[in-house]
Amino acid sequence: MQQKTALQRFEEKYIIDPLTGCWLWIGAINENGYGLFWHEGKWGKAHRASYELYVGPIPQGRELDHLCRIRRCVNWVHVEPVTRRVNLLRGDTIVAENARKTTCPRGHEYDSVWGSDKYRGCRTCRNIHKRASYHAKGRAA
Repeated sequence: MQQKTALQRFEEKYIIDPLTGCWLWIGAINENGYGLFWHEGKWGKAHRASYELYVGPIPQGRELDHLCRIRRCVNWVHVEPVTRRVNLLRGDTIVAENARKTTCPRGHEYDSVWGSDKYRGCRTCRNIHKRASYHAKGRAA
């Protein structure tokens, strides 16, 4: 009895969505909705295994971004190796949402970056705050 290859085992674990072209994982799923696959002696994310089986090693310092935004999708064509920063900024997270904002809560355009942590803000609000702080210190003396 001949054992199945990793590719043969992998190809038994997804179905193709004819509308999107996504390969939807029907095997084990983790708590975040990503497929799990036993590959190279350990459990790992199925979309990573797909990329490695069909394309090759994931480039050093890169992670795979689902371009289709479907976590169960294991179609290697639907993922792109990108840096963590790019992946986070493309996502549906608070960090990504804030990075896409172009105006402060008062409606001024973000036009300034300062500080060691690269705080982003608008000069108008910063100047208002500095003036208020300056005058408050002047009255307290």
